[in-house]
Formats: sequence, C-alpha cells, structure tokens
Amino acid sequence: MKFKNLLLATTAAAAIAPLTSFAQCDQYTSSLADHVDNDRAIAETSFFSTVYKAKGTSQILGYFGSSTATVHTTDQANFYIGECPEVQNSAPEIIEYNYTKKVNGNDGLWVVGQATDIDGNLSHVSVGNPAIGYDCEGDFKNSGEYEFMCLADVSNLAKEVQHEWVLVAFDTEGEMSVREPINFTIIDFSIDHAPEIVSYEYESTITDGILVVTGQADDVDYNLNKVIVGNPATPGYECELNASYKTFECSVDVSFLDKNVEHTWAVAALDTEGAISELKEVKFTVVEEQANACVRATNQTHVDSGNAIKMGSSYFAKGSYQYLGNVDVVLTTLEETQPGYWVASDCNAPQ
Repeated sequence: MKFKNLLLATTAAAAIAPLTSFAQCDQYTSSLADHVDNDRAIAETSFFSTVYKAKGTSQILGYFGSSTATVHTTDQANFYIGECPEVQNSAPEIIEYNYTKKVNGNDGLWVVGQATDIDGNLSHVSVGNPAIGYDCEGDFKNSGEYEFMCLADVSNLAKEVQHEWVLVAFDTEGEMSVREPINFTIIDFSIDHAPEIVSYEYESTITDGILVVTGQADDVDYNLNKVIVGNPATPGYECELNASYKTFECSVDVSFLDKNVEHTWAVAALDTEGAISELKEVKFTVVEEQANACVRATNQTHVDSGNAIKMGSSYFAKGSYQYLGNVDVVLTTLEETQPGYWVASDCNAPQ
C-alpha cells in the first residue's frame, strides 16, 4: 500500500466493520391511499371526513386518498413528510496516540492509540510515508472508540536519521482525519549514544531546606550509569537510581544556599562510557524558615491574646487543649506548632 500526495491510500486497506453506520433513509411518493395500503400511513374517519396521517409520527398528509405525498423513514416504523435529508459525513479523528521515537529496527515501529468518528463509520487506521504504509489492527470498544495498534517493519530504513511518517484514520466514505506526525529514529547500536532525561519534576519553592528531584532517565544503549543534580559549575550530587525501572530520586540539603533568591541548577544522566545527556534546568528558591511563634505570659493574657481558652476556672492551650492550670496569674510558655494549634513548650520566648 502506498501514499498518494502524502495521504494513505484506501484501496488496499482492509476495511474493518464499524460499530454503527449511517441509518438508511427510504422515501416514498404515492397517493395517500397507497401509503395506507403499504403501511406507511393511517386513515382516520370521523363523521363524513377522513384524515390521512403518517404512520408513527401522525403528521397530517391530507384529506383525499387520491392526493399525492412524499414521506421518508429510517426504521419503517416512523414516517415523516418530505424527502430524505441530505447526510453530511464527518471526518474521523485520532483521539490520542503514542509511539517509540527511538526504535530498535529489529523490533519494528509500534504505534498505539484511539480513534473515533461521530458518524460511526470509521473504517481503519494506517501509518506510513509516501512510499510505504501499514494498516493497524484494532477493535471497537463499548464507548464507540476504536483502539488500534500498528506494527511497521522498519528494518530496511536508514539508521541515525529522522524518518517522518504520518498516522491517519479513514471512514467508509473516504474521509480522512488530520495527519498526525510520527517522527522516529532507528538506532545504530555500533555507536554510543548519550543517555536522556525523559521526564523530571521538583518543587520550585523549598521551605524545608531539602531539594527533591524525581524523574525517569533512559539510554538506548542500555548502559545508563547514574543521574546527577547540582550547580553545573560543580561536580553535583549523585541521585538514587533504579536501573530496572529507569527512575531516579535526588534529595539534596540546600539549606546553606542564599535565601529568597532563585538558584539555577541542572539534572543530567551519564552512561558507563562517560557520555552525558542534555542538561535539564532545575530552578528553585530556598525560603527562610519561619520559627514557630513562642509566647510566655500569664494564663489570662494567653486567653486575651487568643492563644488559650478558659473553661470555668481552668485554662487550656488553644487547639491542643493542654491543661494549663486554674490560676490566671501563673506564667506559662506556649508554642504555635501550626496555625491555631498551641502547646505548652520550653521554647525560647522573647522577653
């Protein structure tokens, strides 16, 4: 199967039966009496008058059996006045898809995803370029979406160059979806490749003095060695790497850095040959930690300040309800460990 003008040809594609199809519309033109005889209309007689109505919808067709009318139906149970409406076919749509951008030529190019067609007449999905194309296998789900999987033989294509293919869905009326790009490179294992930081995430505002960076790294040569994070001008800090799952976690104490200014670090992966990935920026700000509020005062003053409550003659720390005694002039020290939560403490209260 070949492309024509960058479009996948439909003639050689094996059509797949859609979940639903366009409803067949049939129309009939005859006398009202003939419509009644052929179960397309009913005649209702009252006194000396007869009215002819379309079957199912009861639309009035007329009052004389010899009159002519046109009716149409899609189910032979409900008839409507007039000719069949013109059907506007909509193009199918690729909802989502995934594929491997760096391909082992012996394994082939795999593409998986979902497609749909609001008309219910999706035919097939294909992947390829102007010279060669492949139809995908798939099934319709109860939701009406079509899940597909494509396997293309790319063993004869050039290595270490980007190949630009497209993914297209077709319907039974010849309409096609927007062409989705499939750009991939076939790996040449005779040369060493730099590893890659596939994904990573971190909190840009550090409140506890610890920078945590997590993510996924990979190396097409299967020789991923380590992941490091740090100021690019320094050796950096080695992260904990799970080589089996290609995931990493970096936890670095950055409490010594200047506070309330943005720091620009980077995360990178290295392989056993010393090749390093592209540096990925890690920008963060270390925020000065705020000490908990610490107050030393009499029990009654704590109540007046909203740090304690009085129940009867007894005093309790607000939030924790720690008992402070029943003497209003006794000095106690309270610490607010979280908003609105005070506890008796030996913290250093300002004088």
